[in-house]
Amino acid sequence: LPKLQNPSNDAQSMRRALIGANFETTVYENLDLKGMQDALRAFGNRLNEDTVGLFYFAGHGMQFEGENYLVPVNENILKPYELVTAAINMQLVTNTLKYADNEMNLVIVDACRNSGFAGTRGVEDGFTLTRAGEGMFIAFSTAPGMSALDGEGINSPYTKYLSRAIVDSNGEMIETLFKRVRAAVMRETKGKQIPWENSSLLGEFRFK
Repeated sequence: LPKLQNPSNDAQSMRRALIGANFETTVYENLDLKGMQDALRAFGNRLNEDTVGLFYFAGHGMQFEGENYLVPVNENILKPYELVTAAINMQLVTNTLKYADNEMNLVIVDACRNSGFAGTRGVEDGFTLTRAGEGMFIAFSTAPGMSALDGEGINSPYTKYLSRAIVDSNGEMIETLFKRVRAAVMRETKGKQIPWENSSLLGEFRFK
């Protein structure tokens, strides 16, 4: 898979934005598979009924046979079926949040870069549809079946506008904030990238 320039920058931009929104944050960069598994487990263990969990990922993401995967570094994936054992299934992420016994969780994934596997048996462009469980808000940098851009600046287009929107948030509902981000990304990419969300939130959430 081609090396990406901006995921570490994106993670730090989101960290600063979320600290400003009173989140306790932990950032991991350039993790291998075990590192991602351990980080996800540690994250899940920190959640309780008094927390809102927010999981953010920037990097390579792919789908294979209807399942979405987040790809670690240093995995020499030559065939798409290797994703099953060499990458993190998104279901593990959503289950980590689902069983946290809290009322609200947010998942934000800035992935689906061009992998080079598109057109291979069992592989489609971008991510497949991921349904949000009860009390969960899932946001992707691009719509199902589409690719996302890494960006030519220090951030991807999606994280650039999302981190800015969180910093500049004036108490707007989360759904309104992400609509604003979608419009900005679509303008910059001339419609090539259309951010997408899926929500089963039962309550209201504002970053500030």
